[in-house]
Amino acid sequence: AVRKGLADLVDAYSCMLRALEAVMFKELRVRSADLEALAELHRRAETVKGLTGNFRLDAFSIRLAAYSGTADEIEAIASFAANRPARDWVDRDVDHARVEIASLAQDFLKAEALAHVKGRNDRRTQMAIYTSDPNRPTPLAPEFSVSTGQKSEVNRLVNRLLDVLKKEEVDRDVALAVVAEMGSRLTEGSAESIDYGVQEKRRKRA
Repeated sequence: AVRKGLADLVDAYSCMLRALEAVMFKELRVRSADLEALAELHRRAETVKGLTGNFRLDAFSIRLAAYSGTADEIEAIASFAANRPARDWVDRDVDHARVEIASLAQDFLKAEALAHVKGRNDRRTQMAIYTSDPNRPTPLAPEFSVSTGQKSEVNRLVNRLLDVLKKEEVDRDVALAVVAEMGSRLTEGSAESIDYGVQEKRRKRA
C-alpha cells in the first residue's frame, strides 16, 4: 500500500503536466502529439513569432517553435504562463497556468489569421456561421478556424458531403440549411461523439 501510494505521488506531477499540455494542444487545435503534428506546430509558431508586438505571445511562440513534448518543456511553458517557477507552485498557480495557456493559445490563433498583414502566409482560415432559428432562444454565430494542415481533411469531407447531397438531389437552399444546421448542432454540443481534443495516445517518455 505504501509503495502504491508513493508511486501515485510520483506520477501525479507528470499527469498534471500532461493535463496542461492537453489544454494547450486543444486550444491550439493540435490533434495529436506525433512528429507530423509537432512539425506543423513549429511552422505555425514561426509564422506568429514577432508578428503582433505582444512580447508574451512572442515568448510563447518561441517555445512552441522548438517544442518536442518533453516534461521539462511543458513545465517551462506552464511556469512562464503562471509567472512563477515550478518549485514555488501552489494549486492556484496551476489553475492560473491553465487559464493563461488557453488565453495565449487563443491569441496565437488570432495572430495566425492576420499573418498576411505583415506579408506572411496565413496558416489559418477564419470562418463563422450565423443561424437565426425561431425554435432556438437566441441566434447562433460561432466563430472558428482551421489550419493549413487541416485543409485536405476539410476538402475530403466536403466532397463526401457533396456526393450525398447530389444523390439526394436536394436544392441549393436545403443543402445550405443542412450545413448551417450541422454547425448549430455542433455549437450546441449535441454531437459529443466528435472529439476535437488531443488524442489520448501519448508517446512514453523517459
